[in-house]
Amino acid sequence: MNFSMIYSRTKITKFLVFFFLSEQILRVKNGGTNIPAILVGNKIDLADKRKVTPEEAEQKARSWSIRYIETSAKTKQNVDKVK
Repeated sequence: MNFSMIYSRTKITKFLVFFFLSEQILRVKNGGTNIPAILVGNKIDLADKRKVTPEEAEQKARSWSIRYIETSAKTKQNVDKVK
């Protein structure tokens, strides 16, 4: 099972939910360290409202050993790369 963990780059609280979620996923996996997921920062079309930096998101993705990508559902930018 793979997870697409999508958060709004304009809301830090949405990003912080993944700290809790990652622990839950690891618990369900019986202590494994690899999460079968991709972290997706959505709403890149709202650059002036960004609350989560790319560095923060990339650091979190690296700590989980998963990919990170930024997208816009509105403009469809990079949506096809979420796999």
